[in-house]
Order: sequence, then structure tokens, then C-alpha cells
Amino acid sequence: MDCKKRAADAADAAGATIRAFGDKRPRVAGARPTFLYCKPAKDVVEVLNRVGRVVPFADFKTWPNSMPNNILKLEAAAIDASRGGPVVLVGSSFGCRVVAGLLARRGAAWRDEAVMVSYPLYGDSARSPERVSSLRGVHAGATLLFHSGSRDEYLDRRGWRGQDAPTGRAAIEAVQLRCSSTFSIVEGVGHSSCGSKRAKDQLQRAIEEHLAGGGGDDASPAAAPASAAAAAPASV
Repeated sequence: MDCKKRAADAADAAGATIRAFGDKRPRVAGARPTFLYCKPAKDVVEVLNRVGRVVPFADFKTWPNSMPNNILKLEAAAIDASRGGPVVLVGSSFGCRVVAGLLARRGAAWRDEAVMVSYPLYGDSARSPERVSSLRGVHAGATLLFHSGSRDEYLDRRGWRGQDAPTGRAAIEAVQLRCSSTFSIVEGVGHSSCGSKRAKDQLQRAIEEHLAGGGGDDASPAAAPASAAAAAPASV
């Protein structure tokens, strides 16, 4: 076997190892983080770009049986994006559910801190258990930042089909996560929690504190919608 062939084989083997296990080089102190953002929304991308580099991820399907494959694809994207160190996983709405699925275990390509923008906890009766179980499955060493509107319809099921369930932040806390969690609650807004400058600035501060180990705005109350009898929104 000639030298060129051996060198090519060695390069291929190294590439396969990186793809399988991620780049395990330590993060450089002071370096801007890389956010791998599942189900990207323009307003949130704007905020993430203030803090670090954004790698969008939209290669997923929302079919009922698609979640295992979605998680595998997100894992591959994390490995590919982690050349400078582990990425910070971010999800919006349905994307949060994919992120939670990947965070069922630790990985060299992603950090233990993740950002959940408008986690859709409540859905129709058939899917709600999966939304809860994916959060409960997040490994105990993770820390989740939940950024939601105080009137998020996916955190309120009062008066819908006779349900009597916690709302807002209390709804997520009632899940009894194994991992740590912090909260950034935007008063007076619904599921679209980053539509104003105030909301964007709040999310930025919360992310910066979260990655620095300071947590989000835990003092923020999660006020319920003014109307208790809300119609069920479409699946998210």
C-alpha cells in the first residue's frame, strides 16, 4: 500500500471518528458559543446572533412517529457543528421536543445547558403524554432555560375538555424534571414569545446568564391568560 493511500485511509478514519463522537476539544475561554437551533424563528435567530453563532436545523418532520429519526438527525447536526467545541442546543415550539429527546443523554458534541423557547407542553389528548415524557427523560445533569409568554396557550388547558391543570411556569414545574431548570417569562404575550424588543432583550439576558451559570429570571411570575376558557390550538 503506497503512502498516499495510507494517508487517505487515515484521513477517512479520522473523519469517521469525529462524525461518530464529535470534536472533544475544550471550549476556548471567552469564545462565542455556537447555537444549534431546531425549528428556527427569525426573532429568536436575531437574539442568538447577538450572543454567538447560529446554525439552523430544520431537517425534521412533525409526523407522530418521526421523533426518533428527528433526534438522530439533530445528533448528526450537533456533531457536524461542534468543530470548535460543544454546541448549545436551542429549540422553538416543536423544536424543543426534538432537543429534549436528544438531551436524554450526554454527548461530546453538545453542552448540558439548553434553551427551550415556548415549549408546547399541552397538546391534544393523544400527544400530551409524549410532550411530558420527553421532558422527564432529559438527563439529570442538564440545565434547561424555559423562555415562554405568560399567556402561552400551550401552557394553559383550563376549561378545555374539562381539564383542571397547572398553567404557565407552574405547568412545567409540575412535570417534575430530573434536571435543573430556570425560567424567563414574558408578561402579557402568548406562544410567540419574542415578538417585541422587550421580549428579545429579556431572552438575551436570560441566555447570557444561563450560559454563565446564573440561570434565567426565576422571579418572573407566569401569569395565566385573562380568559380561562380558551379553545384548543393546533398541534405544535
